[in-house]
Amino acid sequence: MGWKEFFINKGLIDDVWAKLATALMCGGLGPSVYMVKVSPVEDIDPNLARGEHVICVYNTDYKDTEQVMRVENLMRSAGVATILNYKPDIFSALGICRNNKWGFRPTIYSSKLMMM
Repeated sequence: MGWKEFFINKGLIDDVWAKLATALMCGGLGPSVYMVKVSPVEDIDPNLARGEHVICVYNTDYKDTEQVMRVENLMRSAGVATILNYKPDIFSALGICRNNKWGFRPTIYSSKLMMM
């Protein structure tokens, strides 16, 4: 398992979350996406959140590049225009996050929407 994650400004979260939740419920994210979640606002120390939420879109097989790319395309079709990072579930289980003690990159793919 793995997920695409992206950070979104708190002023845009309701709109983006509504689009993704609707796409998930209507099948618009494809059969391999089984969950979408959003982080709560940082209520203990607002400075930690930098005014952003993180949204994660989970799919079943991080090794299936075609599946990962298909999910990305469907997310883009649902209106997600920000940078997307892809992280295997095992990285979280092993504690491989941003600024980890080993210096490992916490994602295996990253993509940016190019407007023509």
